[in-house]
Amino acid sequence: MVTKKAVFDYKDQERIREACDTDRERVILMLMLDFGMHPKNLTELRPTHLDDGWLHYARAKNKRPMDFLIHPDMIEALKDFLKKPKRKERTYNLLVHEIGDRIGMPELSPMSLRKTTCINILRLYDDIDFAATWMGCTRETVRHHYMMLKQWEAFLSAKQRTAYEKEIKKKQLDRAKERG
Repeated sequence: MVTKKAVFDYKDQERIREACDTDRERVILMLMLDFGMHPKNLTELRPTHLDDGWLHYARAKNKRPMDFLIHPDMIEALKDFLKKPKRKERTYNLLVHEIGDRIGMPELSPMSLRKTTCINILRLYDDIDFAATWMGCTRETVRHHYMMLKQWEAFLSAKQRTAYEKEIKKKQLDRAKERG
């Protein structure tokens, strides 16, 4: 399911990744969908921002420092992306819209990818403070901007709610086992 706000269905998220035709597109979508990066940050990234597998940059809106470990399979593609001249922010916005059009999600936007990142972090860790740190924003921003009640109600239909609750309980049990 896709809304103007987020892409809740993991299968739809996978379709977005699979719609990328080039390594450049895969890198851009990884940065936006997996890390919640703003298109403005893409225009500012340079090779010096990648250090020993870690990507370091300052968030576009509030200049908070962000650090993300890059999957080894993506490092070479990211290095190539960082070496090339950056485009204007609008270019990255258009790319996301184009990918959305390829797979029948014309409302896909960089903001919907960012919101999807936050929703995924909340699903995985069930921790607003962690999500705020990941997104480089405040707890209040996560609550009021990313966790819109209508989105969660749409996501948590009766059938999905049961599966989601089972998924969360399993993750909580796994975390409890890890802690001992």
